[in-house]
Amino acid sequence: DGARGPHSVGGMDIENKMMHSGGMAAPKMPGAMGLTNDLVARGSSADISGGTGPSGEQDPQNNAQWKDEKEVKKQRRKQSNRESARRSRLRKQAECEELSSKVEVLCTENSALQAELTKLKEQCTSLTESNAALQTRLQELKRKSPTEQGPPTTPVNGS
Repeated sequence: DGARGPHSVGGMDIENKMMHSGGMAAPKMPGAMGLTNDLVARGSSADISGGTGPSGEQDPQNNAQWKDEKEVKKQRRKQSNRESARRSRLRKQAECEELSSKVEVLCTENSALQAELTKLKEQCTSLTESNAALQTRLQELKRKSPTEQGPPTTPVNGS
């Protein structure tokens, strides 16, 4: 059939189909829009949402099939939403556990740092007191006469 090409639907090319149907012609693709594409591919002018044929009569089989597909999509969407919510709860729980673990590690580290700080403050106080005592002793030694401190040091000449 020479009319079939890469842009053909139901034996007509898409531009020609659009002129005859008065609207967009969807290419035949398997999958989510199967019913719509099948109707377009057959060249049917049936209203998909109403389930009526070209003469306006109700087509219960198409209407039931359309409702079944709609219900299947609704169920898939609900299941997808449930799975998404489950994944979200698991991520939140994992994040909460990770943060709890970090809190525990940081509390341990904080306790160790506080203990080290206390120890260093005690050392600082001790060294400050020791330094003050040494400074006092040095001042006392400076006040004493040079003779009491011991013999003066004389420079040694090479002569």
